[in-house]
Amino acid sequence: MEKKVMIKKYCEALDEGRAAIFAGAGLSASAGFVNWAGLLKNVADELNFKIDKHTNLVDLAQYYVNETKSTHELSSAILNKFPSSTAPTENHKILASLPIDVYWTTNFDKLIENALKEADKVYDVKTLPESLTISKKDCQVTVYKMHGDVDNPDKTILTRDQFERYPETHKAFLTNFSYDLTNRTFLFLGLSFDDPNLKYVLKYARSLYHENQRVHYYVLKKESRADCVSDEEYKNRTREQELFVEDMKNYGIQTVLIDNYAEITEILTSIKQRYLRKTVFISGAAHDYTPFDKNKFNQFVSDLSADLIRNGFRIVNGYGLGLGNEVIAGALQELKKLHKPVENNLIIRPFPQGIADRAMLWPIYRKEMISMTGVSLFFIGNKYDDATKTQINSPGVRNEYEISKEHDNFLVPVGMTGSMAEELYKEQMVDIRAGGTIYDDYKSVFEDLGDKTKSLDEIRSTIISLLVKINE
Repeated sequence: MEKKVMIKKYCEALDEGRAAIFAGAGLSASAGFVNWAGLLKNVADELNFKIDKHTNLVDLAQYYVNETKSTHELSSAILNKFPSSTAPTENHKILASLPIDVYWTTNFDKLIENALKEADKVYDVKTLPESLTISKKDCQVTVYKMHGDVDNPDKTILTRDQFERYPETHKAFLTNFSYDLTNRTFLFLGLSFDDPNLKYVLKYARSLYHENQRVHYYVLKKESRADCVSDEEYKNRTREQELFVEDMKNYGIQTVLIDNYAEITEILTSIKQRYLRKTVFISGAAHDYTPFDKNKFNQFVSDLSADLIRNGFRIVNGYGLGLGNEVIAGALQELKKLHKPVENNLIIRPFPQGIADRAMLWPIYRKEMISMTGVSLFFIGNKYDDATKTQINSPGVRNEYEISKEHDNFLVPVGMTGSMAEELYKEQMVDIRAGGTIYDDYKSVFEDLGDKTKSLDEIRSTIISLLVKINE
């Protein structure tokens, strides 16, 4: 399956609020955590056994328990090799920034939780069947650690006996997992095709639902000749992987093959950028609306906001001077018509007034707002300056433009509206006309956005067409 298709489909699940993650050991590897083979190295040494690519690690854990009649070494390995305070990786941070409210993992570490904490999200962790009966108040994200957690190493799932009894000991987990598999779109990350956990997870899935399977996506590293001792081994491993990928379709899982693990970060970054491109930041301030009639311009802003909602966009606005009321009015009316929830589609952040350190806090406030978006629109942008007793171009609008640029937003200064928007438009058009930017395919559209002979209705149509096109 092509990466672009998977990214598009998963973003659709994010838009619907139905995206989920299944994280395997590979997602934690870049944080320095061991995989299963590393976890069981001491166990294998004790048994005088050498682990290779074909070792069944679940069976190895069972052999150790059979031999020693104890799980002490296994519990100690988990406790010592998965420190709770480890900082999350870039991949974890990207995931935590997205509207994903369900994570399933077979990992024992706390990287997911640490990333969610950094993202200021309220999360609830389920590590044991009895924890499923308790819900955290105002929870935004649920993390299901289906094989346990470093905090309870003696209760983790490691041996064959434990996996075989899992449908009895952890039936509630399987019921929840089954529900999520049928109601959400999963992205499987960090699992190799011979991961000892994967076959058990998929066995659960197959036993719990059969028909009307939802499509899920699995990112898997291709077999590499460099990882094989001979051409024959490479040929066999490649063929085995091909068969595995085909078999995944029986579980409703489409596989995207990548050349190296760094591509996971690229994929997640693309998912985030594409998702954010559906969230629009509207910037503008107006002390003076010249040459426009104030009422007509306000109606233009209101109609544009309604058009954005109608075309599936979300809106973020700082509710400053000038355009805030119109943004809210147009968006709310359209949301009511479409019976869409306000909280998921319209984010209004009124700027705090009457504070002594406004010059320091407002840029921080702007950064927080803009970080939630992928497109920034700029209109007019002027203010009355008390110091000079004159009208000036708004420095706040420029600040929002610069923050948006740093955030890699798609920048749309509507030059024909004048003031700071026109100033920013002229600066941006120098680069657009020179070529070699992300705007190359939209040069003629941007030319229109600076044309003062165009009507506001024509500009509104141009803006919507542009935003729809960049999201195709």
